[in-house]
Amino acid sequence: MLKGAGQDYYDRAVRVLQRNSIDMYHALRKTGVLQPVVPAGGMFMSVLLRPELLKEEVRDGERFAERLAAEENVLAFPGEPFRMPAALRLTISRPAEITAEAVQRICAFCERYKK
Repeated sequence: MLKGAGQDYYDRAVRVLQRNSIDMYHALRKTGVLQPVVPAGGMFMSVLLRPELLKEEVRDGERFAERLAAEENVLAFPGEPFRMPAALRLTISRPAEITAEAVQRICAFCERYKK
């Protein structure tokens, strides 16, 4: 599928990943309840939860991700299967406007579930 893709395709993809990771990092940090980790490479960002600052019902990655999907229609991978308790994995590979919308929804969700 990517065999015929030119260098401009890869350059554009790298720019999307870089821009999304920077924008997502800064926005999620502002919530005060999430600690995003800037990815060193790849298409996902790890985000640590600060359970002590969250309401009981969303203090682990599985419950946080489940409620986030139900309430905000944003999908996140819980960190537990990656041996990252109280964490999430978020993709940074979607178009910028989709990523920005998802980040706004995540921030609104965090605001509702702050202690």
